[in-house]
Amino acid sequence: GTAGAMARVTIAVDGVPRGVATADVQGQFTFDLDTLAICERSITATSGGRATEVRVTVSVLSDDEASADVTVDITAPDDGATIDTPDVLLEGVTLPHAVVEVAVDGVIRALVAAAADGTFSAAIPNLAVGDHRIRVTAGSAFAEIHVTVPPPPVDITISAPREGEALNTPALTIRGRGPAATRIALTLDDEPFGDATTDATGNFAFTATSAMVDGDHAIRASAPDTATSAEAIVNFVRDMRPPEPPILEDLALPGRTASTISGFFDVTLNLRGRFTPLALADVDVILVTISSEPRTTEFTPDGPQWSQRVTVPLAPGTHTMRLASRDRAGNVSTTSIEQTFDVPP
Repeated sequence: GTAGAMARVTIAVDGVPRGVATADVQGQFTFDLDTLAICERSITATSGGRATEVRVTVSVLSDDEASADVTVDITAPDDGATIDTPDVLLEGVTLPHAVVEVAVDGVIRALVAAAADGTFSAAIPNLAVGDHRIRVTAGSAFAEIHVTVPPPPVDITISAPREGEALNTPALTIRGRGPAATRIALTLDDEPFGDATTDATGNFAFTATSAMVDGDHAIRASAPDTATSAEAIVNFVRDMRPPEPPILEDLALPGRTASTISGFFDVTLNLRGRFTPLALADVDVILVTISSEPRTTEFTPDGPQWSQRVTVPLAPGTHTMRLASRDRAGNVSTTSIEQTFDVPP
């Protein structure tokens, strides 16, 4: 059994002390009991005031059973298996009710009794990373397997830039997570780009100011110094080129209504315009700004030929409307379309 390291364990049968065992530095102890009478017995192991009791039945073996050769086999896990968890459930088969000793790398980890059909199982928790030899012994028979516990998987993520994001900044900042206090190697389009080191919580950041051309790019982050390989890849677009402005074909003022703002009218503007098909591919929204109204209205064009109705509060007088385009990277067209119109008193 197990107790505290180097603890003294008192063994009693049916309340009668039979001897003392001393645990080793791993807390394992053994004690041989002999001349047990045939019947059910209570065996108690006591150490430091704490007792554990098991009840056993002592029986007589038949001549065939007594002369049978003891065998033991391990049925799971397989020899040479790689275990994906540090907790192993060992299973096997031997003689019915045989006591099976389970040792890992020469250290006893469990003592179990086989069932009436000879099957047994033993839980072996917290195996360290690496290769291990597991040996089971039943009487004079033994079986042995070797298993491997691999290092835990490394998880690396990139949070910025996001997958498919369009950027319009000269500098590129890469953020993500990985194992704590670990070097993260970064590549841009499969070329070395720089290194970052995660902090105690696993976060990392790297800012590069080197020139980067417009177009599609891929960032790859890996942890080359860890025992297991892992990486994260993010594809993004760098776009510093502003889109073309929209072409305004018609501006109509179909009407106005009284505004909640004193001296103003809620004026409806019907806009109609177009883009060339090539220019439309770069446009995310159209920006509508009126010089006397600080608010900018934006909308997404519904095709190369687009139309939109915009209602804004305006005072009577002459106003100037400007139309510009913005792409998904945030670039705004360097030129805008201007149109003046009058709101009558």
